[in-house]
Amino acid sequence: GIITMEVASGSNTDEYFQTNFYSRNDTLDKTTLKFFSPAINYELNTLNRKEYASSGVRLHASARFVASREYYYPGSTAISTTNSQYNHSWLQLNVSYENFYEKIGPVHLGLYTGLYYSTQRYFNNYTSTLLSAKAFQPFSESAILFLPQFRANKFISAGTKNVLTLRKNIDFRAEAYMFLPMRAIEQNFATRKPVRADKIYAYSLGTAAVVFHSPIGPISLNLNYYNGESKPWSFFLKFGYLIFNRRPF
Repeated sequence: GIITMEVASGSNTDEYFQTNFYSRNDTLDKTTLKFFSPAINYELNTLNRKEYASSGVRLHASARFVASREYYYPGSTAISTTNSQYNHSWLQLNVSYENFYEKIGPVHLGLYTGLYYSTQRYFNNYTSTLLSAKAFQPFSESAILFLPQFRANKFISAGTKNVLTLRKNIDFRAEAYMFLPMRAIEQNFATRKPVRADKIYAYSLGTAAVVFHSPIGPISLNLNYYNGESKPWSFFLKFGYLIFNRRPF
């Protein structure tokens, strides 16, 4: 395994509406977070592929401290009309484990477990709090969607990852996960402030995919399911790798 240490410093800006009812003349709310964040990471990775692996083990663990200042600028649809600033500091621990533990003929059986724990407090409003919270995104399409029910400051997750090798470079994958936030983040609709859920919720998500491992990257056709969405099923066709600017935490 490899141990690394890092220090991140900079700012991140999110622009958003706090309501689904707005016009083209409305202006967005804006939250800017200026931060300083040291971290230590451990990684053990023997997976056979960067994405859509079918063998090996990956263990990732990180501990991070964040000192930051939040700047909130309301848009035209916001309840508040006053700019505001808040100081935040928190600790976060992130551990994930993935293991393809058994091969039975062309079938590879795998499991996934994860734990995320953060002392981060709520931001100015519900939307900015969700945007700053950790997202559980175990497969490709989930990384490009905003799914409030799969975001939290504290959660555990677990799942299965099963792969059937059809040809040398063609796999069929079936993955299913459970996401359990430790008190989900809910909204007070009158004030648009975040509040802690009174109940304990559990959400499921999964994907079934046919994947071709081409010389220039994977090509996949995916059927995905997201518990808690009004339209929980989706199709997703992907060529190559999804590339994002890396958020520091």
